[in-house]
Amino acid sequence: MNTKRINVDALMASSDVRFGTSGVRGLVKRMTEEVCYAYTAAFLQEVVVKSDLVNQADKANLVI
Repeated sequence: MNTKRINVDALMASSDVRFGTSGVRGLVKRMTEEVCYAYTAAFLQEVVVKSDLVNQADKANLVI
């Protein structure tokens, strides 16, 4: 599996596709495969982090 580090700030600046509170904003023609992949991967990474925190909290509050 190939990995590539992407700086989201640099990607936003170079593509003019921004991410805000209501999602991705920009011209469709600027939403390249790399831009869409980067935003999707970043979102999924955050979901994993948040779900791990929720699971840890659930385990800490587990009553047997």
